[in-house]
Amino acid sequence: MKSGLFTRSTCALILGAMLFSGASAMADIKIAVANAGKIFSEIKEKKDWEQKMVADQKTLQDTAFQKQQKVKSLTEQRDNLRTDSPQYADKDKELQTAKIDLEVWAQIQQAEQQRTNKIQTKALFDKIVNAVAEVATSKGLDLVLADQHPEMPDNFMDQATLEQVRALLGQRNVLYSSPQVDITQDVITSMDAKYSAGK
Repeated sequence: MKSGLFTRSTCALILGAMLFSGASAMADIKIAVANAGKIFSEIKEKKDWEQKMVADQKTLQDTAFQKQQKVKSLTEQRDNLRTDSPQYADKDKELQTAKIDLEVWAQIQQAEQQRTNKIQTKALFDKIVNAVAEVATSKGLDLVLADQHPEMPDNFMDQATLEQVRALLGQRNVLYSSPQVDITQDVITSMDAKYSAGK
């Protein structure tokens, strides 16, 4: 009987020591949060990239307009000819070639633009991860959680279904964190400084 009591008491003491040790170890772990979406939206490199995308899009639109005008001009030239004339067949061939050139060019530009955007997005995300690690190391942090705060669009509650509301709310993965543990702005400042120095 005493042996059983001793065993239970000993187990309780060991378990208590383990829990205390675990709690003590957890207390020593320094945790912070960072909002990757906010960082991505606010860093200077992302804003410069967006400006470049706008400029590139304007150039593509100008080129597309020129090609469309060529197709329009060739169509008018062909239609002014008699359908049974040799010139009509030659002009129609030139027109069809211009249409194919416009279509293929547009498809190539769209694919290239999507590819470039994906590569740039991945590159920026990798930089964010590295910047978070650098800031965390400088602050002596052990763990940084990705703090996600999904934005609720205007009139969302009026238009969304119950399932959509639940899905959006469920995307938030940190319910509370004090401003003292949020290193989002520190990461933005660090990335902007490094980007400006490298320009």
